[in-house]
Parts: sequence; C-alpha cells; structure tokens
Amino acid sequence: PVTFFWPAASYPYKNHRIIVEAVSLLEKQDIRDFKVLFTFTHDQGKHATYLWKIAQPYLDRIVFCGELPREKVLSLYNKAVLIFSSKIETDAMPLLESMQAGGKIIAISLPYSQEAIGTYSKQVMFKNDDVNTLASYMAEVIRTKKLPKNTITVDQAPNENIKSRVEVVVESLCDLEL
Repeated sequence: PVTFFWPAASYPYKNHRIIVEAVSLLEKQDIRDFKVLFTFTHDQGKHATYLWKIAQPYLDRIVFCGELPREKVLSLYNKAVLIFSSKIETDAMPLLESMQAGGKIIAISLPYSQEAIGTYSKQVMFKNDDVNTLASYMAEVIRTKKLPKNTITVDQAPNENIKSRVEVVVESLCDLEL
C-alpha cells in the first residue's frame, strides 16, 4: 500500500485533522490500499487524544506510531508521500528534508510552503482546509502511484530585494561563532 507521512507533533496548527477527514472521504469511496503515519501517540496531550478519538474508525489505515528515529524519518521522505498540512511554520524543515531526499509532497498552499518548495517538481499543493482536494490528491497517488498535476502555481518571481526565509536562516547559521 501507499504510505502517507506527516512527521509532526500533535499541535492543532499542524492540522492533522484535515488528513483524518481526507481518510474519511477515501473510506467513503472504498479506497483502502494506503497507510497514514503520524509521529505521535494518542497519549501525548489533549489534542493527540482528540485526533486519536476521531480517527477510531480508520485505525487500520491511520497509524499513531510515535516518535521515530531520525534515520527512519529520512528514509520515509523517500519512500512515503509527505503530507505537509501545517498552518504555521518557522522553518518548513519537513519540506526541505523531503525535497533533499527526492520525495513526493502534498503540501498546504501558504506563503511559507510555496517559498520553501519553489520549483520543486515532485509536489502538489492544496488550498488551506480543502479536504476534498487533499483526498482527491491522495486517491490519485493510491491509484497511479504518481502525483496529480499541480493546479496551484507558485510565484517564482519574488522581489529580488527581499531575501527568502531560507536565505536568512542559512546566513544566520553561517554567522554563528562556534
């Protein structure tokens, strides 16, 4: 089966809920040949417990696997499809790591994710809270093992006077005195 993966804590802004809702839609379409991995357990806070409770009908497909070793996460970026649904991020590290591994990405379309993804070819974006599009993208990957055509275009002409957050972070790290 196809594996979808979201390596994130269970904070509400990480938006796991939309993935659970997409799984519900896939279930209604009798699409079942997939797994979704969440990297927290049901007992890691109130929101984790809430997500586990709403995922009860789908626990044969949604796996609350807990924290994974870094090597396993890096391996999954290449083998699984990253679903990046976070509404707030400071560094978008899962996107950058998945791209470095050559992985497939289904990402929420927000300015920081668009900036991080840039012209990366193995990605498709969905609008904020658009569970229907997320479910259809997942279904396409399950059926064909390929990402569908991206319907959201990323503006590739940023103002050259404004540095990207990635450039700022890299410059900041280079300036650190060890």
